[in-house]
Amino acid sequence: MKCPGCGQCFDMRDLGQMLAHVHDGDIEIGEGVESPARKGPVQ
Repeated sequence: MKCPGCGQCFDMRDLGQMLAHVHDGDIEIGEGVESPARKGPVQ
């Protein structure tokens, strides 16, 4: 996948690459079938 923020390519299947590439500190990564509740609209 190519990052829409900076254009760098990374493999979303590799959690290490995903965590090293996070730009937004508010992102939560979790396991399970239910998504966490959002505080506001997605932009």
